[in-house]
Amino acid sequence: MENPKPGTYIYLASPYTHSDPAVMEARFIAACRAAGRLMAEGHQVFSPIAHTHPIAVQCELPRDWGFWKKYDETMIAHAHKLVVLVIDGWRESKGVAAEIAIAIGMGIPVESVLPEPTNDEGRKGNKMGTAWIVTGDKLPPEDVTVLTKIDDTQGCRNEMKLAWHGGIWFFPDSLERIYYEPTHWSYLPVKP
Repeated sequence: MENPKPGTYIYLASPYTHSDPAVMEARFIAACRAAGRLMAEGHQVFSPIAHTHPIAVQCELPRDWGFWKKYDETMIAHAHKLVVLVIDGWRESKGVAAEIAIAIGMGIPVESVLPEPTNDEGRKGNKMGTAWIVTGDKLPPEDVTVLTKIDDTQGCRNEMKLAWHGGIWFFPDSLERIYYEPTHWSYLPVKP
């Protein structure tokens, strides 16, 4: 069996393992829906959860990261980007953290996607349709490019793509840091 050709698909990382089987099933459904949405947009997608959950269930295979690590590393190596599905549990997931680290180590770009574009909690959405998050409430995952802005009493300004790492905002394609603090950030939509 041949390995897939490098750079031909998105690797969709999402949390899975949980002590409650109902949570694992809900995470499987969320991964399927996100993969399907990306496919409908014209992307080629590999979702380890959507693609291997039925196999794990039918064959009674382990469902933790340790069992699937080598398989997932191979699939990440052939992806042109890794996209994190930001659902409950993604921050705590050992598998998602490892997948991000593997992708960064291989020089594969890391992005993120929400399960559905939202304007939750009454926040005004950005021009890409996703919600703005106040940086004082929550910071983005490290080394993931996000859209940022300053929105204060002086108005809205400095809307640009930045990444957060080690307590510093910087331009994603360089090591050049910025010398102001964005007040808001938002996930970027997945691009081809």
